Amino acid sequence: MDANTKSLLFNIIGGIISGIIVFGITLLFRPQYWHKRYRYKIILIALVFCVILTFHFIHSTSITLTILLLGLFVTYSSVTLYSVKKVIFPETSPLCRLEKFIREGDYHNIEKRFPKKPFYIISIPAIIRWNLLWARKLINRRLLKEAYETYSKLFALPLFEDEQSDIRLKQVQTLLQLGDTNKAKSVFEQTITRSEQFITPETLYLQSQFYERSGELERARQSLLSAVAGHDSVQTIELGVIYNDLGRIDKILKNNMTNVIHYYRKAAEIACDYNAKFLIHITYPNLIDTYLLTGDDTKAKLFFTKIFNAY
Repeated sequence: MDANTKSLLFNIIGGIISGIIVFGITLLFRPQYWHKRYRYKIILIALVFCVILTFHFIHSTSITLTILLLGLFVTYSSVTLYSVKKVIFPETSPLCRLEKFIREGDYHNIEKRFPKKPFYIISIPAIIRWNLLWARKLINRRLLKEAYETYSKLFALPLFEDEQSDIRLKQVQTLLQLGDTNKAKSVFEQTITRSEQFITPETLYLQSQFYERSGELERARQSLLSAVAGHDSVQTIELGVIYNDLGRIDKILKNNMTNVIHYYRKAAEIACDYNAKFLIHITYPNLIDTYLLTGDDTKAKLFFTKIFNAY
């Protein structure tokens, strides 16, 4: 073996060792990267790094080209690691359209544009997001069993713990809507026990529903108030649902009707801000009924006109 061959072999081995060191250090300092979804991408990143270093060591690339390749490598690595848990373009495009159609109750466009999942939705985060949106569509159409099955299929994917917990909590909500309170409570307790999601707006909201079903309306109300506080003034559709339930519970408890109207109006405002048709069709009738009960026929007619236009 001549000197040039030995030098080439040495440089190639050096590049490979450098890649292995980068891979090892990454896993050592970020244990979450041992997860299957991270692991394979990090191996690929390490291999690309090895190739860049090897070509540089054997003098196949200039310093300028090596710096350019390393810049591209950093960009590639960042996008690759980001895409492990986040959806990136072009997969974001159909997901945003689907979410908009569901929020606005435009099921005709959903059936027209999305008779099936687009072929280019292939990443795990995009598949998860698609199925969560599809399950929401099924729930809005009262196809609850189909929605529950859609959630269940997601567990075949390599999920992170927070993703598993989020899906299970959505299953709990679906089971409650199906009327299976016992199974819902079992899944709920298992979920909050095995994860760090002990107290979140979502778990507080679900807990309020269990309290309500057991007749503990005041405890249900307190859980809903805590859920509102947990949103930190961030306006979301979920917050609108919580406000609507707060109004409903206060109404059952025969509390101050001013508070009932306040909660219903907050829910209605959020529903309008997001053009969330399903929530509009819940909150507006509640407001109309409450105004009629308090003798405010003028405002009842106003909101009746608004919901008539929404249809």
